[in-house]
Amino acid sequence: MDDKALLRNALELEKALWDTGIAYGNPPRLWRISPNWYYLWEKQWGQIQEFGRLLPSLRRAIDGDDSATYLRADFTLDRRGDLVLLELNGTPVGDFGSQSLRQVYHSVVGLPEGHRDPFPGAAKEIAVLLKRKFGSRRIVILLSPDRLNYRAEYSRLADYLVSQGLSCRLTCEAGNIRAGDVVYRTFTSGWLDREDFNGATDLKRLLSLGEVSIWPAFTHLEDKLWMTYLSARMSDNRGTYGLEGGLRSSLASVIPWTWPVDPRLKVSIGKRSLPWVAEELMGAGLADWSGVLKKARGAQGKGVAFSRHLPLLEWRQRLLEALIAVDGAGPIYVLQQEVDTLRHKALCLNEGKDGLVKVLDLRVRLCVAYLVEGETATVIDVDATLRDHPLVHGSSDAVIVPVALRTARVGAREIV
Repeated sequence: MDDKALLRNALELEKALWDTGIAYGNPPRLWRISPNWYYLWEKQWGQIQEFGRLLPSLRRAIDGDDSATYLRADFTLDRRGDLVLLELNGTPVGDFGSQSLRQVYHSVVGLPEGHRDPFPGAAKEIAVLLKRKFGSRRIVILLSPDRLNYRAEYSRLADYLVSQGLSCRLTCEAGNIRAGDVVYRTFTSGWLDREDFNGATDLKRLLSLGEVSIWPAFTHLEDKLWMTYLSARMSDNRGTYGLEGGLRSSLASVIPWTWPVDPRLKVSIGKRSLPWVAEELMGAGLADWSGVLKKARGAQGKGVAFSRHLPLLEWRQRLLEALIAVDGAGPIYVLQQEVDTLRHKALCLNEGKDGLVKVLDLRVRLCVAYLVEGETATVIDVDATLRDHPLVHGSSDAVIVPVALRTARVGAREIV
C-alpha cells in the first residue's frame, strides 16, 4: 500500500475513533494512530491459550471460586518473542474501547490476506454472560473516583448493554445501588472502605447481607503479591495457596522474578541471597539485572520506578521509601525483574496530520481479556499498546491497535 493510502487510512481511523466516543481523560484525548494492526504469530497465540488453560485452577487455588468471572492479563514479549506475564487484573476496564477499536479497524482498513481475527469482542461476550447469569436484573456500572477519566467509555458500554437487551445504568454514587441490583465492578475491594467513595459503606452492608450481587467477584489475583509466591526462584516444594507443583511450575515459567519489598525478607537472585541493604540492590541494579518497583495493589501504573532508568540516589530513595512503607497488612510494594523486551517499529500519524512518521524502539503490552468459568477460560479480546518508554500504558504518546493473527509467512509490516 502506498504512503498516500496509508495516510488516508490513518486519518479515517482517527475520525472514526473520535466518533465512537472511546477517547479518555478530561479533556478527552486519543493516542497515536497507526494505520496497521499488531500481528501475533501462531506460537504466541498458543502461549496465550496455554496460559488461559491454567487460569481456572489458579483461581480456585487462590480465590476458592469457579463461577463465571473476568480476568485480564498484561503480557509483554521478551527478546525471543515469548510471552512474559507482568500483571493479572480482575477489574474490567477498556473492554468496550477494545471492541470498538477492533470494529473500526475492520471497517476502515480491513484485514490483510494471510491474517485472521479469532476474537469475538469483549463487550459482546460480557453482555452474553451477564444476560445468562443475571437475566432481567438491573446492571449498575459503578464508577469509583479513580475511574472518572473513563466515564465516557463506560457510558458507551452501558448503552451497548442496553442494546443487547439488558437493563443497565451508569452511576458514580454507590448510594444509588438498591436491593436486587447487580453491581458491575470497576474498582478493587479496598474502595469499599474509602471515605471518598460516596455510599461505599451502605454498599458494603448490602453486599454482606446478600441483597445485591457484584460482578466480577473480587479476586486476590489483583494483588501482585501472588506473583511473588510463584516466582520460580523463590518457590519451594511446599508451594503456596495450595497450588500443586505442576501448576506452580507452569505459571512460574511465564512470571519474571518478583519479590515482596519487605525488610524482614531477603532477595534471592540465582543462588545468591541478598538483604535489602545490599549494594547490588541499593545500586542502580546488577550488571545483568534491573528491577521495577511497583505497588502491590491497584495503582494503575502510578508510582512505578525502574532501577536502570533512574539516577542512583533517586533509586535508593525510592527503594528505602518502599521498605519503610510496609504495614500490618504486609508489603505495599513488589520488586520485579525488568524484562528485556522485544522492540517494535510503527507507522503513526504525525502531529501535523499531514503525513506518517516511523517510530522506533517501541515496547509492547498485550492486554488479553479472558472469561473464566468452571474449567474453561475463553479469550474474548486482545489489544496492543506500544510506547518508546519502559512504562507501557495507554497514554497519548502511545500507539494502541487491535491484534490479529498471522496465518502465513508474509512480508514484514510496520508493526511486526
